[in-house]
Amino acid sequence: MSSDGASLKRTLKYEKGLTRPKDASAPKRPLTAFFQWANENRERIQKECGSANVAEVSKRLGTLWRELAVDDKSGFEDKAKSERETYKTKFVRRSTPVWCGCT
Repeated sequence: MSSDGASLKRTLKYEKGLTRPKDASAPKRPLTAFFQWANENRERIQKECGSANVAEVSKRLGTLWRELAVDDKSGFEDKAKSERETYKTKFVRRSTPVWCGCT
């Protein structure tokens, strides 16, 4: 692998406005099962820790998620899977050009 290619990438300077603009109407990616569970339990864990420190709360959430029983996780995983499928259909529908005649 050439070091010239790597150094060239690092030296490229991008001016403001040269990045691809984000589409405001694009569908948002769905939350994973962990993030859905974490959103429901974050306040409770903050009270247990007695701290608003994001790092401490996140570590505790990760530990509790790993220790959570499979039965408890399955509800969140099913919900995440259905949301992911919905997102995929919306994304495919958006990315297919109207003029191609594809359905």
